[in-house]
Amino acid sequence: MQTVLRIFHLKADKARQLYQQLRNKYQMRCARAQGNAKMREDYNKWRDTAQKAMVKYQVGEMSFEQFAESIQIP
Repeated sequence: MQTVLRIFHLKADKARQLYQQLRNKYQMRCARAQGNAKMREDYNKWRDTAQKAMVKYQVGEMSFEQFAESIQIP
């Protein structure tokens, strides 16, 4: 049982790490393009979608591969 939980936590950490890496990258793009309201709006939509995907991944509704594909930056 502990092994299963440990594997789950490793996968969850990997997903969180991927999300944070992409979020930082996209956020930096927005910071460099100050005044670009459309880019900020697109970022906010992406962030909301990515957070929802993270929840779906955490509850087992999608695989890691599906999660990673769904949160790619446009």
